[in-house]
Amino acid sequence: MALTVELVKLALPRRVPFHFISSASVTRFVCTDSFGESSVASFPPPTIPQDDYTTAKWVCEVYLERVSQSLGIPVWIHRPSSVTGSNAPKLELMSNVLRYCQSTRKIPDSEAWSAVFDFIPVESAAAQIIEVVHESGATSVENKGTRFVYESGEIQVEQNEVQTMMEADAGQKFETVPLAEWVNAAEAAGISPLLGVYLSQAADSQILLPRLVKGSGQGAVYEWA
Repeated sequence: MALTVELVKLALPRRVPFHFISSASVTRFVCTDSFGESSVASFPPPTIPQDDYTTAKWVCEVYLERVSQSLGIPVWIHRPSSVTGSNAPKLELMSNVLRYCQSTRKIPDSEAWSAVFDFIPVESAAAQIIEVVHESGATSVENKGTRFVYESGEIQVEQNEVQTMMEADAGQKFETVPLAEWVNAAEAAGISPLLGVYLSQAADSQILLPRLVKGSGQGAVYEWA
């Protein structure tokens, strides 16, 4: 957050378009089956955060919306879906779940999820972000609102298809286990302790991953009181 504030200070004098790399994981706070390219400011994280990474992204998004409205800086908020590849973020939930399913040959019971798993290779996400950055700098930006952009949808898998997909890719069977047991196996294999804590806390409930609806962002600005 502190770094984001400092970068805003640099952009402010010339109203330089500001691009922030958030995460589609912020849509988990919305608790709905699908969500478009719009603000999540009305859907705060729990008072006691369970996922510090996603909570931090939410805080930065809401801060930048306020900055855009009050100071007139055009803001783009990018929300990559579950990024795959060797350079994927170490705290991104679903890409790490996929990685440690592969390494443990275990899959959490499908009752733990309500989701369409949405993956995008890190190289593709980066290319799409760079394209939008170039477009924002090459044209005059009259609407100084906040725009939300999903980098997503290259690979979409229904929850009941995940095991079949992974077994076909690995050429061997995977064991389906309760989420708590899977977390123990993933922690032993090296998953981030922060993700392990989050998943352990979620073991008695269901993790909802909304379907990401692209093309619905209108550059709307959240109206602050």
